[in-house]
This record gives sequence, C-alpha cells and structure tokens, in this order.
Amino acid sequence: MKLFYKKLQTEIKINAPIEIVWNILEDFEAYRVWNSFCRKVETTKEIGDPFIMTIYMKPDSKPIIQKEIFSDYEPPHTVGWKLNWGVALKTHRIQTLSKVDDRNTHYYTHDEFWGLLTPLVMLLYKNDMMKGFRNVAGELKDRAESVYRRKLESSNM
Repeated sequence: MKLFYKKLQTEIKINAPIEIVWNILEDFEAYRVWNSFCRKVETTKEIGDPFIMTIYMKPDSKPIIQKEIFSDYEPPHTVGWKLNWGVALKTHRIQTLSKVDDRNTHYYTHDEFWGLLTPLVMLLYKNDMMKGFRNVAGELKDRAESVYRRKLESSNM
C-alpha cells in the first residue's frame, strides 16, 4: 500500500524524431541552456549512482539542491531517478519518449510521491512542480523542434 500517494504528470507531442529528442533529454550538461526548472545535473548515468539536481521552483527563486539516485536508463526511451527517505517520503520521477512516427515523438513524465511528508510536499510545492514540469515539456519541445528544423534546412541546401 502506498501511504499518502500522489502522482504528478504531464505530456506533450514533439514534432521531431525520437533520436533528436532523446539526445537533448539525456544531455544533462546542456540542461542549463534550455531547462528553466532544472538547470544543472550531476550524474554518471549509472543505475544506483547519485543524481544531483539544481532546481529552480520559480525563475527568480533560490536554487534547491536535490540529491537523488539514478534509477532508470533505457535509451532512447526512459530516464528516471528516485528519492528514498523511508516512510517519510519516497519519490520516483520518470521521463519517457515514445516514437509516434519518423517525425514525431510523444513525451510523458510523471513523478510519484508517497510517505508521511507527501501532503506537506504537495501543499508547499505541487503548483510550482506542475508548472515546472509543463515548462520543461514545452522547453524540450521548443529545443527539439528547433534542432530538427535546422537539420532539415541544412539538408535542403
């Protein structure tokens, strides 16, 4: 049983091939260029290793350093990380890409929360997290579509 369970999620269709979207999604060092919610990630991309993020709940807020564990890595489809504070709080964030066709990708992300602190986390951060997740989806879409347009333009020259 998941005590005090909550799931936040968002999705978007991206007009770019899955390979282009995946290259952007897994390039954690470049997040600072396009991702307004999570501007820095430190990871080895090895399952079980630390996954340390610098998160901005709001554009003008102070950064929050979030230390989690890298948990999922299945190129070019899935990347994820977890937090485990025992019965107090557990989280699991997954970002998934699905190929719609050769030119389109479906992006879906969810973050599951359970534990005694879930109601407090939702009270304090739910709206900001949801806004951040939607912004990241839109920013990923904008970046991937821009890269894809440039690629198409350069191949037509």
